[in-house]
Amino acid sequence: MTALTAASYNRVLGANDRVGIGFIGFGLIGKQHIFNFKKSFPDVDRVALCDVYKPRVAEGLAYMERPNAKGYGDFRKMYENKDIDGVVVSTPDHWHAMLTIMACAAGKDVYVEKPLTVFIDEGKWMLAAMNKYKRVVVVGTQRNHNPGHLAAKKVIESGVLGRIQMVKLGSGGRRIHGRTDVQRQQARLGQLYQVAQQTVLRFGSGPSDGRDLQPWQHVASPGRADHSLGPREGSGGGR
Repeated sequence: MTALTAASYNRVLGANDRVGIGFIGFGLIGKQHIFNFKKSFPDVDRVALCDVYKPRVAEGLAYMERPNAKGYGDFRKMYENKDIDGVVVSTPDHWHAMLTIMACAAGKDVYVEKPLTVFIDEGKWMLAAMNKYKRVVVVGTQRNHNPGHLAAKKVIESGVLGRIQMVKLGSGGRRIHGRTDVQRQQARLGQLYQVAQQTVLRFGSGPSDGRDLQPWQHVASPGRADHSLGPREGSGGGR
């Protein structure tokens, strides 16, 4: 699944018959999303592309094949673009929550790549932002959308299997690093909190004192150690 939900799609179509999409991240996955939009959604405008690496911005704009598309090195500037109805987030994992929450505050719908979050509380804050700003947020866990999994869900819910006694889970083999990396991530979260607070205030859609973003300040506080904040290896990062 590489598009906004049908509900969001139809809602915006009803307003102006076109959907303006901005893409954040032009790596392996970001490029694939643009390809899918080019191939399958002729009534969607590819409005903008953001990447911190300038050569990728230039490459991505050429690949989008939209002469009027705008390139950005700062997603906050891209969020100010009123032609953008929704954004596709294809960045390293630790940016997913921040970009989603700030997109909601800016009035954008969001398709965000998996994994949705780095730690559990981020998901709660994303839901809070989605509900407060009445946005549509979709996470790219494609398995959850395929017919086989939906059929399996119905079988389990029907009770035909009886009481489930054991569930086995598989892991992709990602490693969580040590406390030094956790502390570095906490410091980074503190910086991101400040950036997010300033941006939400600039959009004028949050409370005047930025209370919505207090959870980041809490997580980044000294003495709080959560090993789930450590950087990960594997396909999720560096997209």
